[in-house]
Amino acid sequence: MKLRNSLSVIVTVYNCDQYIQRCLDSLTGQTYSEFEIVIVDDGSMDGSADICDEFAGKRANVHVIHKVNGGTVSARMAGIEAASGEIVGFIDGDDWVDPEFCACLLQPFQENNDIDVVSSGLSFEYVRDVQKNYVLTDGVKPGLYTGEALRSRVLPNLVCDYEKDSFAITTSVCCKMLKRSIALEAMVSMDEGLTFGEDGVYVLAVLLKAGSVFVLDQAYYHYEQHEASQNYKYGMKSYEQLSRLQQCMAKIAKDADMYQVLKLQIDYYMKTYLRKIAMCVYDINEDGRVYLFPADKVAPGSRVLVHGAGKVGQQYIKYIARTRKYDLAAWTDKNEKREFVDIYIPCSIKEIPLFQYDYIILAAAGENVLEQMKEDVCKYNISGKKIVAVKPVSYKI
Repeated sequence: MKLRNSLSVIVTVYNCDQYIQRCLDSLTGQTYSEFEIVIVDDGSMDGSADICDEFAGKRANVHVIHKVNGGTVSARMAGIEAASGEIVGFIDGDDWVDPEFCACLLQPFQENNDIDVVSSGLSFEYVRDVQKNYVLTDGVKPGLYTGEALRSRVLPNLVCDYEKDSFAITTSVCCKMLKRSIALEAMVSMDEGLTFGEDGVYVLAVLLKAGSVFVLDQAYYHYEQHEASQNYKYGMKSYEQLSRLQQCMAKIAKDADMYQVLKLQIDYYMKTYLRKIAMCVYDINEDGRVYLFPADKVAPGSRVLVHGAGKVGQQYIKYIARTRKYDLAAWTDKNEKREFVDIYIPCSIKEIPLFQYDYIILAAAGENVLEQMKEDVCKYNISGKKIVAVKPVSYKI
């Protein structure tokens, strides 16, 4: 039996000078110490690069790569190409690992030469609300999956078991270790332009190429959720990324002749990101409904007055504030409600004549209510050509 001690841990770093030292210290505190650390600085503009260089200057097993910013995919590719280990693991620079991380994930490789992937859980750490912290582990029982067991118990729910709302194997690559050969082959199939969801795509590519997967039921990786995390950066541009994400996952599945098996799961994966984006853009509750702003009826750059302070009106105001595609002239309501949205407070319908605007957007979900609102607004000698009274497209998140 061959003993594998050849491990490279790849640390990707971008503008995380507040956290990178903690990450690196967690690696120097490992109970297993015979491994290489490859740090990839992806064009950081803060003090991260200096911290990494100082850290590497004191240790022979640490190497730093400085590159032009290209995103997570290109940074990980650079790390894999530079790694000398037969086994590779990944850590994001703002996260950290337990002292047993390397030892526990490497052990199955040391005991079984045929293992391609070792997967463990991860702990989500919320900076602002520690009560939200939770541990996520794989959706299948711990142990070795190969051959028929891999095909029947893991691959059918590879992306997501959409009936149980869980993953067979968690979509984070950072709580896994992989054969370097598989890691490199899977990374070649990635779209470097992906700015979110890339972990799920990469794990999909890895597992479709793997012949055996060993699952651990413990979490050794700590994934910090803070304002700088990618999960807090969803915005309007993220909608454009959804198609790239879907196309990349579909291509990987088709190349492995698994698309028909995984199609429903890929669709479900897309919906989870659509939910995250919509919740960020519209700032709605988990069980809320999204009402889409009638952007096709309003020219970009126009001055708009939103009439209606209910749920639809509040989402319209949030949309305008976040996208900045329009100039908000005023927000009004017949009942003079005082529903706050950020710094915006609706005023009385009686004040409409005081404002200059290109359009009045009526905000309501029902056609009858919209007709009544239009009648109310027209009492103030408003031109019907300026009124946009359309039932908004809506869907449940």
